Amino acid sequence: MSFVDTKIKLILKRLPKPLPDNYNVVADVRSSDPCAKLLDNLQMRIALNTVEQATVKFPSGDTCAVNPAVTWGELGLKDGLEYQLEVRGQAMDLEVNAGSDYVPTNYMTEEEYNEKKGTVRDFLKSNKLGKFSQDYKEKKRQELEQQQILLDEIKHKVGQRTELENGVRGELKYVGETEFAGGYWAGIALDEPYGRNDGTVNGKQYFSCTDGYGVFVRLNKFKIGDFPPLDDGLDDDPEII
Repeated sequence: MSFVDTKIKLILKRLPKPLPDNYNVVADVRSSDPCAKLLDNLQMRIALNTVEQATVKFPSGDTCAVNPAVTWGELGLKDGLEYQLEVRGQAMDLEVNAGSDYVPTNYMTEEEYNEKKGTVRDFLKSNKLGKFSQDYKEKKRQELEQQQILLDEIKHKVGQRTELENGVRGELKYVGETEFAGGYWAGIALDEPYGRNDGTVNGKQYFSCTDGYGVFVRLNKFKIGDFPPLDDGLDDDPEII
């Protein structure tokens, strides 16, 4: 499935501790951008130690959880509309200077933002808070160590059966790094069409399956074991053909 590469405006809201009303964070994204790119880019700018969950609110009032492995276009965001992106995580305890922090993610590079004074990131660097604190660095070190342990356990089990946290089952097709987000990911072909792709994300193929059956999850979000396809019982019902 392809989308026209159009610009989309997101109005960002941080929870559980909202930013001051007069501190506005706006991001321009493109429909082809992976969601993970913006979430990683925003963490420091809206003063979160971690990004735990993100939800898009459509103009209609409907909401949709943001899957970092897909693009904004695949989530259904359209050109010319504004959406509210609610980002939830562990908020940092700091005062944010009043003002407007416009974040055109396609035009401001990480190097430019790093050099910009008066931003949340500049405050955190100067005071060794959040991502720049020793506690945070140690936590990330432990997370990376745990990821490596899981990778060593799982990387030789491609082809085995899996069960996600929500009970959906499938087959492990890919384990490793990806271009759409950092860290290690598992590509799974689900038994039912609850996925987001066919094993390809942003033009890069990691595995192959029927479109809508493929999904990418973190290594700690599923189990490997004796998980045969679930029997819905329809084959045994003579009233259903």
